[in-house]
Amino acid sequence: MIQLGEMPNSVTYNALMNGYCLQDRMDDAMAVLNLMIERGCSPDVVSYSTLINGYCKVKRVVKSTMLLREMLQRGLSPDVITYSTLVNGFCQVGNLQAAEELINEMQSRDLSLNHYTLYAFLDGLCKTGQIDMAMILFRKMEGSKFVPDIVAYNILINGMCNDGKLDDAKGLFNCLHARGLQPDMRTYTIVMRGLCEGGRTEEACQLLKEMEGNGCFPDGVTYNTIIQGLLGNKENTRAAQLVGEMVERGFSADVVTMELWVKYLMTNGTSSFSS
Repeated sequence: MIQLGEMPNSVTYNALMNGYCLQDRMDDAMAVLNLMIERGCSPDVVSYSTLINGYCKVKRVVKSTMLLREMLQRGLSPDVITYSTLVNGFCQVGNLQAAEELINEMQSRDLSLNHYTLYAFLDGLCKTGQIDMAMILFRKMEGSKFVPDIVAYNILINGMCNDGKLDDAKGLFNCLHARGLQPDMRTYTIVMRGLCEGGRTEEACQLLKEMEGNGCFPDGVTYNTIIQGLLGNKENTRAAQLVGEMVERGFSADVVTMELWVKYLMTNGTSSFSS
Protein backbone atom coordinates (compact mmCIF):
# COMPACT_ATOMS: atom_id res chain seq x y z
CA MET A 1 0.00 0.00 0.00
CA ILE A 2 2.78 2.42 1.01
CA GLN A 3 4.77 1.51 -2.13
CA LEU A 4 1.77 2.55 -4.21
CA GLY A 5 1.80 5.93 -2.52
CA GLU A 6 -1.21 5.26 -0.31
CA MET A 7 -0.83 5.84 3.42
CA PRO A 8 -2.74 3.49 5.72
CA ASN A 9 -5.45 5.07 7.86
CA SER A 10 -6.57 4.10 11.37
CA VAL A 11 -9.02 1.51 10.00
CA THR A 12 -6.18 -0.30 8.23
CA TYR A 13 -3.86 -0.18 11.25
CA ASN A 14 -6.66 -1.34 13.58
CA ALA A 15 -7.50 -4.27 11.31
CA LEU A 16 -3.83 -5.31 11.27
CA MET A 17 -3.59 -5.04 15.07
CA ASN A 18 -6.75 -7.08 15.47
CA GLY A 19 -5.33 -9.79 13.22
CA TYR A 20 -2.21 -10.07 15.35
CA CYS A 21 -4.29 -10.06 18.55
CA LEU A 22 -6.43 -12.91 17.26
CA GLN A 23 -3.21 -14.92 16.89
CA ASP A 24 -1.96 -13.83 20.34
CA ARG A 25 0.98 -12.08 18.64
CA MET A 26 0.91 -9.14 21.02
CA ASP A 27 4.45 -7.89 20.37
CA ASP A 28 3.59 -7.58 16.67
CA ALA A 29 0.30 -5.87 17.49
CA MET A 30 2.12 -3.39 19.72
CA ALA A 31 4.67 -2.76 16.96
CA VAL A 32 1.78 -1.76 14.67
CA LEU A 33 0.58 0.80 17.22
CA ASN A 34 4.06 2.27 17.48
CA LEU A 35 4.39 2.37 13.68
CA MET A 36 1.00 4.02 13.45
CA ILE A 37 2.11 6.80 15.81
CA GLU A 38 5.49 7.21 14.06
CA ARG A 39 3.72 7.76 10.74
CA GLY A 40 1.48 10.45 12.14
CA CYS A 41 -1.74 8.43 12.30
CA SER A 42 -3.39 8.99 15.68
CA PRO A 43 -4.67 5.87 17.45
CA ASP A 44 -8.34 5.96 18.37
CA VAL A 45 -10.51 4.22 20.95
CA VAL A 46 -10.77 1.15 18.72
CA SER A 47 -6.96 0.93 18.46
CA TYR A 48 -6.47 0.84 22.22
CA SER A 49 -9.53 -1.31 22.93
CA THR A 50 -8.25 -3.88 20.43
CA LEU A 51 -4.87 -4.06 22.15
CA ILE A 52 -6.38 -4.09 25.64
CA ASN A 53 -8.59 -7.01 24.64
CA GLY A 54 -5.61 -8.84 23.15
CA TYR A 55 -3.46 -8.42 26.25
CA CYS A 56 -6.35 -9.43 28.52
CA LYS A 57 -6.85 -12.57 26.44
CA VAL A 58 -3.25 -13.64 27.10
CA LYS A 59 -3.68 -12.61 30.77
CA ARG A 60 -1.25 -9.67 30.59
CA VAL A 61 -3.65 -7.40 32.43
CA VAL A 62 -0.98 -5.05 33.81
CA LYS A 63 -0.03 -4.15 30.24
CA SER A 64 -3.72 -3.63 29.47
CA THR A 65 -3.98 -1.17 32.37
CA MET A 66 -0.91 0.71 31.11
CA LEU A 67 -2.60 1.05 27.72
CA LEU A 68 -5.75 2.38 29.40
CA ARG A 69 -3.69 5.08 31.13
CA GLU A 70 -1.88 5.92 27.90
CA MET A 71 -5.25 6.16 26.20
CA LEU A 72 -6.46 8.66 28.78
CA GLN A 73 -3.25 10.70 28.50
CA ARG A 74 -3.93 11.06 24.78
CA GLY A 75 -7.32 12.57 25.56
CA LEU A 76 -9.27 9.53 24.42
CA SER A 77 -12.34 8.40 26.34
CA PRO A 78 -12.55 4.66 26.99
CA ASP A 79 -16.03 3.30 26.35
CA VAL A 80 -18.07 0.62 28.08
CA ILE A 81 -16.45 -2.09 25.95
CA THR A 82 -12.94 -0.97 26.93
CA TYR A 83 -13.71 -1.03 30.66
CA SER A 84 -15.76 -4.24 30.49
CA THR A 85 -12.89 -5.99 28.71
CA LEU A 86 -10.50 -4.93 31.47
CA VAL A 87 -12.91 -5.91 34.23
CA ASN A 88 -13.24 -9.36 32.68
CA GLY A 89 -9.46 -9.58 32.27
CA PHE A 90 -8.80 -8.91 35.95
CA CYS A 91 -11.59 -11.29 36.99
CA GLN A 92 -10.03 -14.03 34.88
CA VAL A 93 -6.74 -13.71 36.79
CA GLY A 94 -8.53 -13.51 40.14
CA ASN A 95 -7.79 -9.86 40.90
CA LEU A 96 -11.27 -8.84 42.03
CA GLN A 97 -10.06 -5.70 43.80
CA ALA A 98 -8.65 -4.25 40.57
CA ALA A 99 -11.84 -5.26 38.75
CA GLU A 100 -13.99 -3.47 41.34
CA GLU A 101 -11.81 -0.35 41.12
CA LEU A 102 -12.33 -0.32 37.36
CA ILE A 103 -16.09 -0.64 37.81
CA ASN A 104 -16.02 2.34 40.19
CA GLU A 105 -13.89 4.33 37.75
CA MET A 106 -16.28 3.41 34.98
CA GLN A 107 -19.25 4.71 36.97
CA SER A 108 -17.38 7.89 37.92
CA ARG A 109 -17.09 8.59 34.17
CA ASP A 110 -20.87 8.19 33.80
CA LEU A 111 -20.50 4.99 31.84
CA SER A 112 -23.40 2.61 32.38
CA LEU A 113 -22.64 -0.92 33.48
CA ASN A 114 -23.89 -3.62 31.16
CA HIS A 115 -24.64 -7.32 31.52
CA TYR A 116 -21.19 -8.25 30.26
CA THR A 117 -19.48 -6.21 33.00
CA LEU A 118 -21.69 -7.54 35.78
CA TYR A 119 -21.50 -11.13 34.61
CA ALA A 120 -17.72 -10.94 34.40
CA PHE A 121 -17.58 -9.73 38.01
CA LEU A 122 -20.16 -12.29 39.13
CA ASP A 123 -18.10 -15.04 37.52
CA GLY A 124 -14.94 -13.67 39.15
CA LEU A 125 -16.55 -13.81 42.59
CA CYS A 126 -17.69 -17.39 41.99
CA LYS A 127 -14.31 -18.53 40.71
CA THR A 128 -12.60 -17.16 43.82
CA GLY A 129 -15.09 -18.92 46.10
CA GLN A 130 -16.85 -15.72 47.21
CA ILE A 131 -20.31 -17.22 46.80
CA ASP A 132 -21.92 -15.04 49.48
CA MET A 133 -20.67 -11.89 47.75
CA ALA A 134 -21.84 -13.29 44.41
CA MET A 135 -25.31 -13.81 45.89
CA ILE A 136 -25.39 -10.21 47.12
CA LEU A 137 -24.53 -8.96 43.61
CA PHE A 138 -27.10 -11.35 42.13
CA ARG A 139 -29.86 -10.05 44.44
CA LYS A 140 -28.94 -6.46 43.58
CA MET A 141 -29.25 -7.33 39.90
CA GLU A 142 -32.71 -8.78 40.53
CA GLY A 143 -33.82 -5.43 41.94
CA SER A 144 -32.37 -3.41 39.05
CA LYS A 145 -32.79 -3.13 35.30
CA PHE A 146 -30.26 -5.96 34.92
CA VAL A 147 -32.65 -8.81 35.66
CA PRO A 148 -30.54 -12.00 35.65
CA ASP A 149 -31.04 -14.25 32.64
CA ILE A 150 -30.04 -17.89 32.25
CA VAL A 151 -26.38 -16.88 31.75
CA ALA A 152 -26.27 -15.30 35.21
CA TYR A 153 -27.99 -18.32 36.77
CA ASN A 154 -25.52 -20.66 35.08
CA ILE A 155 -22.60 -18.67 36.48
CA LEU A 156 -23.98 -18.75 40.02
CA ILE A 157 -25.10 -22.39 39.90
CA ASN A 158 -21.67 -23.38 38.60
CA GLY A 159 -20.00 -21.43 41.40
CA MET A 160 -22.17 -23.13 44.02
CA CYS A 161 -21.42 -26.58 42.57
CA ASN A 162 -17.68 -25.87 42.55
CA ASP A 163 -17.93 -24.73 46.17
CA GLY A 164 -19.73 -27.93 47.18
CA LYS A 165 -23.04 -26.13 47.83
CA LEU A 166 -25.08 -28.67 45.86
CA ASP A 167 -28.37 -28.14 47.69
CA ASP A 168 -28.14 -24.38 47.12
CA ALA A 169 -27.32 -24.98 43.47
CA LYS A 170 -30.30 -27.32 43.06
CA GLY A 171 -32.52 -24.84 44.87
CA LEU A 172 -31.56 -22.12 42.41
CA PHE A 173 -32.01 -24.54 39.53
CA ASN A 174 -35.47 -25.54 40.74
CA CYS A 175 -36.67 -21.92 40.89
CA LEU A 176 -35.86 -21.20 37.22
CA HIS A 177 -39.33 -21.99 35.90
CA ALA A 178 -40.93 -19.76 38.53
CA ARG A 179 -38.69 -16.94 37.28
CA GLY A 180 -39.85 -17.50 33.71
CA LEU A 181 -36.55 -19.05 32.65
CA GLN A 182 -35.83 -22.31 30.88
CA PRO A 183 -32.68 -24.23 31.83
CA ASP A 184 -30.44 -24.71 28.80
CA MET A 185 -27.99 -27.47 27.97
CA ARG A 186 -25.24 -25.78 29.95
CA THR A 187 -27.46 -25.48 33.05
CA TYR A 188 -28.24 -29.18 33.05
CA THR A 189 -24.61 -30.12 32.38
CA ILE A 190 -23.36 -27.94 35.25
CA VAL A 191 -25.80 -29.45 37.75
CA MET A 192 -25.13 -33.02 36.59
CA ARG A 193 -21.39 -32.50 36.95
CA GLY A 194 -21.85 -31.08 40.44
CA LEU A 195 -24.08 -33.96 41.50
CA CYS A 196 -21.64 -36.56 40.17
CA GLU A 197 -18.71 -34.89 41.92
CA GLY A 198 -20.77 -34.97 45.11
CA GLY A 199 -21.44 -38.69 44.68
CA ARG A 200 -25.13 -38.09 43.91
CA THR A 201 -25.14 -39.99 40.62
CA GLU A 202 -28.73 -41.21 40.91
CA GLU A 203 -29.93 -37.61 40.92
CA ALA A 204 -27.67 -36.79 37.99
CA CYS A 205 -29.09 -39.65 35.91
CA GLN A 206 -32.62 -38.62 36.81
CA LEU A 207 -31.84 -35.08 35.72
CA LEU A 208 -30.63 -36.41 32.36
CA LYS A 209 -34.06 -38.02 31.83
CA GLU A 210 -35.87 -34.84 32.95
CA MET A 211 -33.73 -32.82 30.56
CA GLU A 212 -35.03 -34.69 27.54
CA GLY A 213 -38.55 -34.63 28.90
CA ASN A 214 -38.31 -30.83 28.96
CA GLY A 215 -37.26 -30.74 25.31
CA CYS A 216 -33.58 -30.01 25.96
CA PHE A 217 -31.53 -32.76 24.35
CA PRO A 218 -28.01 -33.58 25.61
CA ASP A 219 -25.00 -33.03 23.40
CA GLY A 220 -21.57 -34.65 23.49
CA VAL A 221 -20.40 -32.43 26.34
CA THR A 222 -23.37 -33.41 28.51
CA TYR A 223 -22.90 -37.11 27.83
CA ASN A 224 -19.16 -37.01 28.48
CA THR A 225 -19.72 -35.05 31.69
CA ILE A 226 -22.13 -37.56 33.22
CA ILE A 227 -20.21 -40.58 31.91
CA GLN A 228 -17.04 -39.26 33.54
CA GLY A 229 -18.99 -38.73 36.75
CA LEU A 230 -20.29 -42.29 36.69
CA LEU A 231 -16.85 -43.76 35.96
CA GLY A 232 -15.39 -41.65 38.76
CA ASN A 233 -17.96 -43.19 41.09
CA LYS A 234 -17.25 -46.72 39.74
CA GLU A 235 -20.71 -47.04 38.20
CA ASN A 236 -19.32 -48.66 35.07
CA THR A 237 -22.43 -50.54 33.91
CA ARG A 238 -24.50 -47.38 33.86
CA ALA A 239 -21.61 -45.50 32.21
CA ALA A 240 -21.42 -48.17 29.49
CA GLN A 241 -25.15 -47.81 28.80
CA LEU A 242 -24.79 -44.07 28.33
CA VAL A 243 -21.74 -44.55 26.09
CA GLY A 244 -23.89 -46.72 23.82
CA GLU A 245 -26.66 -44.12 23.84
CA MET A 246 -24.15 -41.35 23.15
CA VAL A 247 -22.63 -43.18 20.17
CA GLU A 248 -26.09 -43.97 18.75
CA ARG A 249 -26.80 -40.24 18.75
CA GLY A 250 -23.62 -39.47 16.85
CA PHE A 251 -21.43 -38.23 19.70
CA SER A 252 -18.00 -39.53 20.72
CA ALA A 253 -16.14 -40.10 23.96
CA ASP A 254 -13.65 -37.29 24.62
CA VAL A 255 -10.06 -37.67 25.82
CA VAL A 256 -10.94 -37.51 29.54
CA THR A 257 -13.65 -40.17 29.18
CA MET A 258 -11.28 -42.47 27.32
CA GLU A 259 -8.51 -41.96 29.89
CA LEU A 260 -10.89 -42.87 32.73
CA TRP A 261 -11.98 -45.99 30.90
CA VAL A 262 -8.39 -47.06 30.16
CA LYS A 263 -7.60 -46.53 33.85
CA TYR A 264 -10.55 -48.74 34.77
CA LEU A 265 -9.39 -51.45 32.33
CA MET A 266 -5.88 -51.42 33.75
CA THR A 267 -7.25 -51.77 37.28
CA ASN A 268 -9.89 -54.42 36.58
CA GLY A 269 -8.42 -56.29 33.64
CA THR A 270 -11.58 -56.29 31.56
CA SER A 271 -12.12 -55.10 28.01
CA SER A 272 -15.85 -54.44 28.00
CA PHE A 273 -17.82 -51.38 28.94
CA SER A 274 -20.51 -53.68 30.25
CA SER A 275 -18.53 -55.01 33.18
